[in-house]
Amino acid sequence: MRSAVRHLKNADPILAAIIERVGPCRMQFGPPEFHSLAEAIVYQQLNGKAAVTIFNRFTALTAIP
Repeated sequence: MRSAVRHLKNADPILAAIIERVGPCRMQFGPPEFHSLAEAIVYQQLNGKAAVTIFNRFTALTAIP
């Protein structure tokens, strides 16, 4: 990660100033879960209220009692 930050700072002086002021990006990754994957697929294919309705129905059907 340090080499990537160093590269960005060398490549772009404006970005270098931002990194100095804010600090490098910190990303946290959690384990992928089925719920998140299913939600992403539904919201890619549908929009707005339809996506919410269909995803809520899907999760209700797949909920473990």
